[in-house]
Amino acid sequence: MSTKTTSVSARYRWEVAGRFVLAGFGGYVLTALLSTVLALALPWLPGVSRAEGVLAGSLLSFTFYTLYVMWVFATRSAWRVWLTTVLACALLYGAQALLD
Repeated sequence: MSTKTTSVSARYRWEVAGRFVLAGFGGYVLTALLSTVLALALPWLPGVSRAEGVLAGSLLSFTFYTLYVMWVFATRSAWRVWLTTVLACALLYGAQALLD
């Protein structure tokens, strides 16, 4: 019985490591910004208190983070993920500065 061994290139390993870091650190930053913006923006709606805005933003952040991590590993291009994450963080940071 012969066994086939396949080696994985160093480039592929670095790409997976980069996605892992992006999913962990980038996802955390993006989710924190999103929940902050939601907590600041939702009380502007009629009938929504500040506490309800914070609660809704926090609960939605769990769902968003899960979907974000799946998207990071499902997307073909790692550069697209990095670029989209940086642009989304900049947009949310700007929105947070406007709402503050």
